[in-house]
Amino acid sequence: MKKPTRNAKDCKFCCDERDLMLKAPLDGDSHLFDCDRWLYKNDHCIVTLAPTQLSMGHAIAVLWNHSEDITDANLLREEHHSLIDAVQKVARRMKQKLSCERVYVATLCDGVKHLAYHIIPRYKTDITGFAFIGQREFDRQNGYWIGPMRMEDRKVYLERLAKRIRIQ
Repeated sequence: MKKPTRNAKDCKFCCDERDLMLKAPLDGDSHLFDCDRWLYKNDHCIVTLAPTQLSMGHAIAVLWNHSEDITDANLLREEHHSLIDAVQKVARRMKQKLSCERVYVATLCDGVKHLAYHIIPRYKTDITGFAFIGQREFDRQNGYWIGPMRMEDRKVYLERLAKRIRIQ
């Protein structure tokens, strides 16, 4: 298993490969469950489905090594290029397998201080605009949820979706 070489003690993304590939929180960090949700991995990063889907296929690309954000002095050019390459491969695969119209990419490093890119498929039926995606996360608290809510059903949903998109 790959282990990060620069590890932050309290970072939930600084864990071993198995945990990033096979564990998923159902809601926040309170209910972890086994779920084979990885889509792509290379020597510098892994891409997995987000446990809470903002759009069907929403994924997160995470560096193995800890860098807090894109300005981190420890972020190596080779690592970042590899991360962007992974994002592009998965985005292309999403267009092919999910028939999405567009793919949004954002780096949001304030929840977890670890460089990661969110890869968010957008469909013809979606209301456009990145602000609306943020609204979906807010609305989730009021009952808006993509995919099933029960843990067992969610695991099946995420694993089937991951298998459909996965790049071996």
